[in-house]
Amino acid sequence: MSSGSHYLFGQDFALSEDLPSRNITELPNVYIAEGLEWVASRSGWSSNDVCVSFISADCIQGHQHRDQNSFVIFKEGWQAVDASTYSHSGIVQSTDTHNTIIVDGRGQGYHDGTGDILKFDATDEYTYVVGDATDAYYDGRKDRGAPPLLNMFQRELVHIQPDFVVVFDRITPISASSEIKYLIQTHNRPTVQGDLITSTESGGKMFHKTLLPQNFTMSVVGLDLGRTGGRTSYRVEIKPQTPTANRINLNVVYVGPSSASTMPTADLFPTDTDNMTGTKIDVGGTDVILLFTKDPAGAAPQGSVIYEIGRATQTEHYLMDLKVATRYSVETAAEGETLTVIVTESEGPMTSDAHIITSDAGILRFSTGDLPKVAVAAERGAVK
Repeated sequence: MSSGSHYLFGQDFALSEDLPSRNITELPNVYIAEGLEWVASRSGWSSNDVCVSFISADCIQGHQHRDQNSFVIFKEGWQAVDASTYSHSGIVQSTDTHNTIIVDGRGQGYHDGTGDILKFDATDEYTYVVGDATDAYYDGRKDRGAPPLLNMFQRELVHIQPDFVVVFDRITPISASSEIKYLIQTHNRPTVQGDLITSTESGGKMFHKTLLPQNFTMSVVGLDLGRTGGRTSYRVEIKPQTPTANRINLNVVYVGPSSASTMPTADLFPTDTDNMTGTKIDVGGTDVILLFTKDPAGAAPQGSVIYEIGRATQTEHYLMDLKVATRYSVETAAEGETLTVIVTESEGPMTSDAHIITSDAGILRFSTGDLPKVAVAAERGAVK
């Protein structure tokens, strides 16, 4: 446990006054423990609802899990799990048993500053969290002068209610040739086919689709963390075929009932301006677009963001990583069956239709059908 978790226990439980009982369904569906740097987001309080938790904290205590920027998902059982859950002791803390990354075969260390939650935002439609675990990875012990392995490891996780989780990693290794593996853990042996991982646990099923990198290898590793031999859980390792100086991982997870045969559509969605990238997913029959900045340091994209969708489609849009509490103009231009969306930071006068202010976490959210139309030639020529 970290110092934050000691504070949480002592302050919120051991020393608190008697509190009136409440029905569990009256509790909020999202909670952030700021001292512990832990977030929980759920679609409801029944066993067949989806619950997602994420952590990015200091790692300074013995037996504390080295799991910064990791997540788990529960629906009728653990769909994306900490492998330690099925170990003989429950305290296996190594990084390669969690849903995060390993670098050149190394996991995270024990020291101050291993993780930190940078941004958090939650509405009835989504929960958004950004963790930074850059300083968790060293080629040996940091306190003995070992060199760092990373210049950047930020993870953005979005729980789109009720049953989608989007995971976007921004990673810059010290050495461009470093081998970096994205890890996802399951209890039962998963099926791997192309870019899709499928795993069933109890009454739930997880579909995990890799969109970036586009050229990668997947391998399944069986884990034996018990005392009697045999497989206790499985790990899928995903790595790019060709290392690059700046890495992006983009994965979409859908959690449904065990009877689900296919994953709803989730496709890579690039932008015309190439300053953001993301995914378009089918959430209950509505197209939802999530975009993230491609800047290696996570800075807001420069200039306008322009992309195209089908003209007849009603679409929900979420642009992450923009400047916080900042005004943006959002307009659309129709040409044939194509609708061009144009997003630009604005310094002009505020209008009720064309301008939207980002959240304190830098998220711009809007629906296509609610936006004003502009002339294609004039607008696209002006901003491109």
